[in-house]
Amino acid sequence: MQQFTIKDNTIKSYNDNTWTKYLEIPESIKAIDYGAFTDCPNIVNVILPKSLEVIGSRAFENCRNLKTVVIPDGVKRIDSMAFKNCVSLDNISIPASVNVVGEEAFWNCRNLLSASVQAKQINDNAFSNCKFLAHLELSYDLEQMKNTSFENCPNLRKIDIVRNGKSYSFDLKDKKQFTIGSFYKFKKNIIETLDECDFQDDKNVIGQSEYSDNIMLRKVVIPRNITSIGSMAFEGCTNLEELVLPNSLENIGTDAFKGCEKLKEVYIPDRIKKLETGVFSGCKAIESISIPYDMTVIYNSAFYNCSSLKKVTIRKGAKSFDFDFQLSTLKDQSDNHQQGLTFTNEDLVKFKSMIDIKAANEISGVQVHKEAALDQVKQCQDNSANTEKLDEITARLDEIEKKYDTLLKKYNLLCRIVSMNRVEEYVSFYQLTESELKKIAVMEETLNELGEM
Repeated sequence: MQQFTIKDNTIKSYNDNTWTKYLEIPESIKAIDYGAFTDCPNIVNVILPKSLEVIGSRAFENCRNLKTVVIPDGVKRIDSMAFKNCVSLDNISIPASVNVVGEEAFWNCRNLLSASVQAKQINDNAFSNCKFLAHLELSYDLEQMKNTSFENCPNLRKIDIVRNGKSYSFDLKDKKQFTIGSFYKFKKNIIETLDECDFQDDKNVIGQSEYSDNIMLRKVVIPRNITSIGSMAFEGCTNLEELVLPNSLENIGTDAFKGCEKLKEVYIPDRIKKLETGVFSGCKAIESISIPYDMTVIYNSAFYNCSSLKKVTIRKGAKSFDFDFQLSTLKDQSDNHQQGLTFTNEDLVKFKSMIDIKAANEISGVQVHKEAALDQVKQCQDNSANTEKLDEITARLDEIEKKYDTLLKKYNLLCRIVSMNRVEEYVSFYQLTESELKKIAVMEETLNELGEM
């Protein structure tokens, strides 16, 4: 005869002298308490009531022969270690009513082959060490999955994302296709790489920071219904190599693709009228970009530190650039429209091997006639400073600034104080050492030398 200790519709403990294999929980029960069925080696099959809401911590821990358990719709919580070490359990289905699957809830269920988890949150190590788990089904409404939820599941090969009764598959073994956006919002999980991500959603906006810091992404194809990408939406996606933007896109927010270090090429759709600050900054692998005909302004640092950029194609209509390109390798800028452009980037004169720069009114303070070609640009630059010498001077100055940053600031201040005949007061106030004064003197000589070049 099965014997339960019950209080307030909660099973507190269990004692079965008959060693029955089949356990049926009474229909009125709402909760199974901490450790109520721990270490019951006889139990093979458990039938849980529809009234059940909570499966407590360690409720069925170490039930080593438990093979089948059906969790009814209505259960809200599966607490930590609830089914830990249930080594004979071969499949589990967790309904959408469950809000949280607790830490180590199914830890070391090593013969678990498949799991359907429709819960909203899966905590650390919930399914860790399930070494034969091969097929996992998750809900599209999954809100949070912790870093180690499926740690050490070496045979996991397929994940299905269920949405509105439809299943979208992702084969981990081949790592070739994944067609639902929700799963790869998670920053760290069992998936190491995704070769392609294709959004399939009915919304028209990608929100702020929605996919930021996702190191799994390699390719992003934005669907045609998307009109806006929010600030920092893909910032820090360091493995993103290919980006396809739709013609429907009208706005890309600040820092949207900042730090996507492996992104190689960008084609800006025609409806984009402006590029915000830092939108592609730090994209060190970008080699070419194409700017649309209706572009009116590119804001500060839009392409800052894009150190591999070799070609910029400015399509008809671009009008203003505000400190956007800070590079040293730009080789080709082409513009096919008839009106003049204004480049105000201080670093533009540092670019080497430029060809086909046309329709520019001003390059870093150097006046260039409309539709000036490369030889004309060089002529203007030669009249103000030799480009190669300028590069050499800039590099040496940068090196000095890094090495003597503090002293350089003191030196600049000292120059002003010298002009006011207050040197002794300055040296006394800042307590400069003899060594510092010598370094300042060396710096002064170096700066004078550079100034004479």
